[in-house]
Amino acid sequence: MKRFEERITIGASADRMYDYVADMTTHAEWSGNGLEVTKSSDGPIAVGTAYATTAKQFGTQREQSTVTQMTPGRTFAWDSAGALGLAHHVFGLTGDGGRRS
Repeated sequence: MKRFEERITIGASADRMYDYVADMTTHAEWSGNGLEVTKSSDGPIAVGTAYATTAKQFGTQREQSTVTQMTPGRTFAWDSAGALGLAHHVFGLTGDGGRRS
């Protein structure tokens, strides 16, 4: 299994960032691959919520994504399955409330 990890610092609280990344339709705002995300299940976002995604990287990639973990303010994770296989994605959040020293 391949693994890729990147760490960044954002001047916002972990709770605020969690709310942003847990709404997967916002991922298109910062993704660099022409991502389109559509929620394909009913109800509020929860473990098991499904999304259809289309990305334009290495050709057009259509995937089905399912939320697998939600720990508010800490962790948001999902699995994406498509022609290239299965990918597990995780946002692990920590923060100082957006305070600057």
